[in-house]
Amino acid sequence: MRITALLLMTLAAGLVSAKGVESQEIPRLLLDGNNAISNKEFEFAAKKCQTGLQALGDAYVTKVIEDDTGQKLALAEIFLRQGKVESASLMYCRILAERLKLFEAR
Repeated sequence: MRITALLLMTLAAGLVSAKGVESQEIPRLLLDGNNAISNKEFEFAAKKCQTGLQALGDAYVTKVIEDDTGQKLALAEIFLRQGKVESASLMYCRILAERLKLFEAR
């Protein structure tokens, strides 16, 4: 899943922040993860998107947002433990993209 250009510009402009992390870092991690997936570097992609998820934390959560990404995250972790690195990396990066969109919408 690709991060929207508007979201990337908003985050890069420093208009939002998460957990005190520089706002440019999280979308950059997602971009790096997606690029790694394109290059079939699935372990690297998983690590980049996991790092982005950790940096974002729960900063995307609001009282009105219904978030089902926690269930998807649990499944990605199961895939990783089973050695299904490609599937895990795809899920981690999709989850990060979804949470970034939720973060922008809050």
